[in-house]
Amino acid sequence: MSHVPAPALAGRALPGAVVVLGSPAHRTRQRADSRGPPRPRCGSTPHTVGCGHPSVTEDGGNMTVTNGEGPPPGLSHGADDGRVSAVPDLVHRLGDGGRSPGRMRLAYLALGLSVLLSLVVLVQETRLSQLRQQSDRSARDAAVAERVYQRRLAAIEARTDALTDRLRRTLDPVAVAKHALPSVFRVTAGRASGTAFAMARTPDGGTYLLTNEHVVEDVSKGDTVRLSREATRHTATLLAVNLRGDVALLHTRSRIPVLRLAAAPPVPGEPVVVVGTPVGLEDTVTSGVVSKIRPIPGRRQEYVQFDAAINPGNSGGPVLDVAGRVVGLATAKVMDAEGIGFAVPIGVACDSFDTIC
Repeated sequence: MSHVPAPALAGRALPGAVVVLGSPAHRTRQRADSRGPPRPRCGSTPHTVGCGHPSVTEDGGNMTVTNGEGPPPGLSHGADDGRVSAVPDLVHRLGDGGRSPGRMRLAYLALGLSVLLSLVVLVQETRLSQLRQQSDRSARDAAVAERVYQRRLAAIEARTDALTDRLRRTLDPVAVAKHALPSVFRVTAGRASGTAFAMARTPDGGTYLLTNEHVVEDVSKGDTVRLSREATRHTATLLAVNLRGDVALLHTRSRIPVLRLAAAPPVPGEPVVVVGTPVGLEDTVTSGVVSKIRPIPGRRQEYVQFDAAINPGNSGGPVLDVAGRVVGLATAKVMDAEGIGFAVPIGVACDSFDTIC
């Protein structure tokens, strides 16, 4: 390889010449290459307007801006070299800092919407909080009202029960008598007479009746006795007697309305109605109260003492409570006193003739 003396190169590489890397000639060439093509002098081209100041140059319908010494770095005289035109960059630098009026309006609109949405959310949260507070107050008020209602309801129910119990113990003699009279008859057995009442239905469709044993003591079992009430007449048969309990059971083929029997004995002070035929007077009704449940001297069982008026002929007649249920059979009275009568409890009859109760 031949070397050319550095002075002969004068800072330029001749065609075909070799330049040693790192030599003065090589460094000179690198600097020349980095500066690019020579810049035109002021006024050297016909398209240049002014020198040393920014100017606009027209080139084939394209516009570029120069500082009087050629195009700025990175800008083009035309649009064919693929580089960005200088006009948008100038607008960007000399305008509103890169924000067009349309973008500014959108930004303000977005900011306004954000503030509006924030206010809406705040209002909704406040409203929801108020609604929750109202709901809590309503729930508390409802709970208080429910407790007050329950107390009042309990008081009303207590008063209703008391009134019902009082009404249940209030006697309506007219209603009781109207209910009982069709079931009560005068019974004649031989020379004796008294009262009998229907209390159960027989298997053959007839009727069972109860009376006192001492009313039918002149006849024997199987004998016939007569039943009468106003114009109505029936015959009955003596089926059974209980001497100790002073009760007798009769049977008739006639269908007579029956009375209900009380499930429990009466209590002192409870109103009662007595229906019978004293001295043959049919459909006689008297009323009173239960005085006491007590035994009669000389007899082992207890009797219901009451103060309703009874007389001979009432024996065997029903003693009824306020509901029209039979609590006993009138059977005796104290002859030397008023208002002291006794009745055989209905439970004695049921125990004597258990097939009928």
